[in-house]
Amino acid sequence: MEKKTINILEKKKVIKEQLENSGWEELLYPFIDSIGFEHILTKLLDEVNNNRRFTPGILDWFKPFIECKKEDLKVIMINQGPSPQIGEADGLAFSSGKTRVPDYILNYILDYQEDNNIIERRITDLTVWANQGVLLLNSTITTEINRVGSHYMIWHSFITYLLYELNKDECNYYVVMFGKKTFEWEVYLSNHTSIKLKHPSSALYKNKKWDGENVFNKINLHLKNQGKSLIKW
Repeated sequence: MEKKTINILEKKKVIKEQLENSGWEELLYPFIDSIGFEHILTKLLDEVNNNRRFTPGILDWFKPFIECKKEDLKVIMINQGPSPQIGEADGLAFSSGKTRVPDYILNYILDYQEDNNIIERRITDLTVWANQGVLLLNSTITTEINRVGSHYMIWHSFITYLLYELNKDECNYYVVMFGKKTFEWEVYLSNHTSIKLKHPSSALYKNKKWDGENVFNKINLHLKNQGKSLIKW
């Protein structure tokens, strides 16, 4: 099989154009222009040339930042990684915007909210959360099909850079970490309010309801105390 090549400068251009007017340019452009991001693109190209398909596609990699403008940022939710199923991941953590069918993880989250009477509709596309200031971040932006977390180290440098820079912000964000694999990021967000939760998938394996520790109400209480608009979950 003939090896594929990519135009790194062209890929960077496409991503930067997506981020125009998002407010994230000052923070993200330096990394996108760095050797570190070139290494990420090169590693992903190696995946392709070794016949290892991954998801989501490049146009969805930076969707969390496109849909959640920097000036609107109030909450950071960190999931372990995107769905490894073909055609499901849309770039936003837990979201199923492409299929319009909530996967089992999102179902657990929505069921939990319904128990607390703070959800008004059954949703699959979490763009509605992102547009209200929730950064729905996967700690590995891509993953090989049917291999959860397989690109963790590929994206580690980017996530480290991102959270380190966000920790400099004077705004006190509410940070939610879902699952043990995300807890390591707490040290990079020490200047913000954070909560560590069991991943909803653990409830599935144990055939129990997910214990979200009243997190959605806690977020809105935090925002209320700051005089900010509440999230309509």
